[in-house]
Amino acid sequence: MQVRVITMKYNEAQQGFPEEALQRATFGREVLSVNEHFFMFGNVPHLTLVLTLGDAPHYDNAESFRKRDPNAPDPETLIPESAIPYYRALKKWRNDTAKDEGRPAYAIARNTQFVELVKAAPKTPALRSKRRRTWRSSIGR
Repeated sequence: MQVRVITMKYNEAQQGFPEEALQRATFGREVLSVNEHFFMFGNVPHLTLVLTLGDAPHYDNAESFRKRDPNAPDPETLIPESAIPYYRALKKWRNDTAKDEGRPAYAIARNTQFVELVKAAPKTPALRSKRRRTWRSSIGR
């Protein structure tokens, strides 16, 4: 178990606390607990987080996770134009689910996985229905 303390100063331009330090501290680690302490210093809001982290790196899919290359093309450019609405719907579902569950979006699915799904999508309604039943049963929903 590891304990990390992070203090963030309110950023007026951002209208919030910057998340970069928190993301760096928790990247790939299971967060076991968080205690927060809000305080004012010099009339500026500050937030201190005391994080208890698990010992080992934690990924929902550790085998396939890797940091995205910032120079890589946008995954959306890799799919046919007719499939873009499906791709965007998958991303919206993933982002909404991540927000509701308090998890990072990449822990649910990566954009490249959605590209693969959209490219492999069945072309007929009957095949789509069969794939949907199979997919739902595989994720347990």
